[in-house]
Amino acid sequence: MHFWYRQITLPELHHFPGGSVAAYFGLRKVRIDRVTKADVSVKKNAYRGLGVHQDIPAFAYQALGMLVAGTVMTILLYDALSDAHLDLGSGFQSFYAWYNLLIAIASIIIQTLSARIIEQLTLKNSFLIQPFVMLVSSVLNFLCGLPEQRRCAGRGAASYDTIDLSNRKAFQALVPNEKRGRVSMFIDSYLPSFGTILGSLITFGIIAAGLGLGWKRDLYGAVYLGLGVVLAVLAVWAAFRVRKTYEASLLNWQLKRRTRGSSGVLDNLDF
Repeated sequence: MHFWYRQITLPELHHFPGGSVAAYFGLRKVRIDRVTKADVSVKKNAYRGLGVHQDIPAFAYQALGMLVAGTVMTILLYDALSDAHLDLGSGFQSFYAWYNLLIAIASIIIQTLSARIIEQLTLKNSFLIQPFVMLVSSVLNFLCGLPEQRRCAGRGAASYDTIDLSNRKAFQALVPNEKRGRVSMFIDSYLPSFGTILGSLITFGIIAAGLGLGWKRDLYGAVYLGLGVVLAVLAVWAAFRVRKTYEASLLNWQLKRRTRGSSGVLDNLDF
């Protein structure tokens, strides 16, 4: 029935003489949430999303981890693709296609297991998976990128788009509806994008400085990969802080949902 979703007008009562009258008197005490006009201002959305993260410790450390994740994965992605382009030459396009295909297949496999993994580890412990994957990838790329060593590629994108994404969405479900959209946009869009920009600028700055000083590629590559390892350690620390402050953050007043005077819409019916 449409009466559940919009206000009943008097002309419509003539088309439903029996049920409409009963619904009118029964539903007149039901409170319907009004949809307010969304604020499309990027600045205001970012500011309000930042406010929630500043007030809730676990969200604050998660925001730091997301910023670092965008930076580290950008550094690792550049190193892997630039090295492959130099080694493969015209065969780079085929490599890039297989590279994305393998990530997609790995993501599908991990996604099928993500719910079981989170259930076994619990939500607060599963936040450690992505930072440790990034740390292992950063260390491997750093060691393999040293002079006289064979190159290898690791990034951690598969776990970022599967298990970590499920963790973030489950955590954001604790935020009330009127704030959840801004929090989700801030944590899933603004911070990773800013981290990508930051990682690009850092990598460009190190490469530009290395070329200006006459360094070989292995040397300035080791510099930005070493910085990636340091940032990955910071992401692991932030994940441990999320784990430590998880229970205390659940008691924050901003995570308390708006309570109603009854258990549901049907309880408000008064015939």
